[in-house]
Amino acid sequence: MAFATDPGLAGWFPRAAEPQPPPGTGFAAEYRQVGDPGSRLSIEVEVRGEHAPDLPSALPAIVDRVGIDTEPLDLSDPAVRAWLAACIPQEITAVTRFARAAEMAMSHPARTVRGDACDVLPGIVGGCDPGALVCVVDSYVSVFFSPDTLGRFRALVDAAGAERDLVWISVDPLVPMGKDATHSVLGLPAPPALLRRNRRDGVFGVVGRLTYRRGRREGELLALAHPGATWLEPMPAQHV
Repeated sequence: MAFATDPGLAGWFPRAAEPQPPPGTGFAAEYRQVGDPGSRLSIEVEVRGEHAPDLPSALPAIVDRVGIDTEPLDLSDPAVRAWLAACIPQEITAVTRFARAAEMAMSHPARTVRGDACDVLPGIVGGCDPGALVCVVDSYVSVFFSPDTLGRFRALVDAAGAERDLVWISVDPLVPMGKDATHSVLGLPAPPALLRRNRRDGVFGVVGRLTYRRGRREGELLALAHPGATWLEPMPAQHV
């Protein structure tokens, strides 16, 4: 399930081919692709840094998709699409990518639940197939929760993870947002080098993951990322 700052697009990565060209890096001077090679939508990501990304040979099978939004947008409405397109940086790659992503989402609509994430999450997780691994995807949303709301959401995810296998993947800046940040939205402490970079470079996305398996919880900070996936900088493994 996805709650993200997009109109239902965050859950569609299995239909997107993701080339990984890392210009300027020495570890993998090649063009790698993950996903459906026949997809009309591709996301080109510059891989930065010294650590090569651990790319899978294939993307996982998705049995269901659910979006959470306080005010779902109807992509089939031309006025809505025009308004969203006006919010996209007016650069040909970004404009084309949005148009194809919107087309994909309209062709394969996912169920969207209207409501506050804290209010509707337990019911959605409880209604998922018991044999499926629930993956909660959060893209630049929980960073804007108040401290109390973020704490409540973490507690809800912990409670759900105690009952079934679950993964929470987040792409959000460190919190509290700004130079006084101390940890990720997942509640994982940020290492000193990352805090120094946050103070020096300003806001950037941190890819983190909480994994719940058989009631055991493990957290990792995986990478730094541009909010629009322009670049990705893998981090060394850090388990918390």
